[in-house]
Amino acid sequence: MKFKGTKVVISLGILAVLFAVLFVMVPASKTVEAEELAQETEQQQTIPAKTEDRKSGENISRETAPGGIEEIKERGVLVAGIPRDDLLAFYEEDEEGNMSGTDVELAKSIAASLGVDIVFSREAANNDELTKQLENGEIDMVVATYSRTLDRALRVRLSEPYLSIGMAVMINKQAAVQRGVTQNPAGYLKTSGEKIAVVAGTSHVDLCRELFPDCEIVETQDYEEAVELVKHNKVFAYFCGELEFYSEICRDRELQIYTDVYVYSDIKDEFCVAVAKENEELQDYVNLYLAMSPKVTIDDIHKRYDQYYSGGAQDEENE
Repeated sequence: MKFKGTKVVISLGILAVLFAVLFVMVPASKTVEAEELAQETEQQQTIPAKTEDRKSGENISRETAPGGIEEIKERGVLVAGIPRDDLLAFYEEDEEGNMSGTDVELAKSIAASLGVDIVFSREAANNDELTKQLENGEIDMVVATYSRTLDRALRVRLSEPYLSIGMAVMINKQAAVQRGVTQNPAGYLKTSGEKIAVVAGTSHVDLCRELFPDCEIVETQDYEEAVELVKHNKVFAYFCGELEFYSEICRDRELQIYTDVYVYSDIKDEFCVAVAKENEELQDYVNLYLAMSPKVTIDDIHKRYDQYYSGGAQDEENE
């Protein structure tokens, strides 16, 4: 009897210990699960499943871009990089933050075809900085008169060109007369050692050095600065795409008095959509979209310039 009683006491003691252990373990387990759930919820909140159109100046988190097509659709947002300074007819932002222009419309239409919103990131100063943003995974694509070059092809994926324009030089008329340059200055510039302005951070810098190895390259901050240098005879020429010159001449009619523009029909600048090197799927989609869409032409850009400046002139007269 004593043996049996001892056995019962021991069994009851073991059960008491087991209940105590379970009592301690269950709350601890629930605490761990609660912490893990809180962490997952916090991570999910950093990635918006669907967003409204956001202003172009808004910062884009690393969780937002980049991604393949399925990831972009799940995110609900396509992030397109555009330089912070406007380029008339291609990308402009009004006082209310609304974007317009051929490149803007192309980016919007690609996003719409994917069924997602579009966000424009405008933190970069130029296309060189946009290339770095693609490499760092900060944006999904670049749609900003992004020229096709061999160097860029090694760093990012480029679409088929959606617009091709001729390269050109703007020269100071007075300086040309003084030097006896009365025709296309291409041959003269190759051996002259003259100063040529070109906008820094663009593909035109390397091309200018290649075409005019003996000239002194003067890199400017923007198009307006380069044009002013030519106009006031601080440099002999300015090297750029023909459309930029057309825009500047429309803006400042006096340029037709002080300068001449010569277009190189055999030297083209081709604009492409750029995506990250690892994003072949998005590149293929953009190429297919471009092949199925109406082509942008130089005449389309000219019409935008004419409408803009004729409207601006009328507004000034009405004032």
